[in-house]
Amino acid sequence: SDLVESEFGYHIIRLTDIKAPKARSFEDMKAQLEADLKKQQAQRKFAEVADAITNGVYEQPDSLKPVAERLKLDIQTANNITRTPAAGA
Repeated sequence: SDLVESEFGYHIIRLTDIKAPKARSFEDMKAQLEADLKKQQAQRKFAEVADAITNGVYEQPDSLKPVAERLKLDIQTANNITRTPAAGA
């Protein structure tokens, strides 16, 4: 090339090789594409369910039963957990 000036000084640039990009076939990409699609679908479904739970709990803060019934979920109860903080917490 001609002389090229940059902030680091003057340079001569020489192209030594051109390599064409290797195109991958659909068959090579199929498994990765399927995995990506399934991941996107799972993330979308998770966001939808999380929004439904959040909205349902906001609308009826005293019970999880309506949300659980609407989403066909089982309510599981944990012992020793209360709505009020423990003394000294």
